[in-house]
Amino acid sequence: MTLSDERLSVKLAVLKELQQFGWQLPDRLGLMHTSIVSFKEYDSAVGKKMAFIYMTRDDLDHNITHLSSVYESEGRNALITTTLTAHNEVIHKKVARFVSAIDTVVSQTYAVRLLLKYGSSIARQS
Repeated sequence: MTLSDERLSVKLAVLKELQQFGWQLPDRLGLMHTSIVSFKEYDSAVGKKMAFIYMTRDDLDHNITHLSSVYESEGRNALITTTLTAHNEVIHKKVARFVSAIDTVVSQTYAVRLLLKYGSSIARQS
């Protein structure tokens, strides 16, 4: 199933904003046929880790879009409560605050805190 023109338009507007904050474009298959909007790599004490942003439409009001985020840390999604819900016409304007919240949560995860505390000394031990 391919995204409708309207959904693709919303997805591209959100993606354009995300790219300003270092988020990357999924491949064409991901862009056109999945709910993934973007992904970003973060450095951590255990190496690079990926965060993902997904987009879904509200079941009751198709003019509302939900963005959810995933970053696995310590066996759980650290971003489970980091979400954004807004009207299609304005959701892209709220991306900056959303990615700021994601960056804050990721920076508080154990592996990222270790990297920030011990820095390159961790890499020398491995």
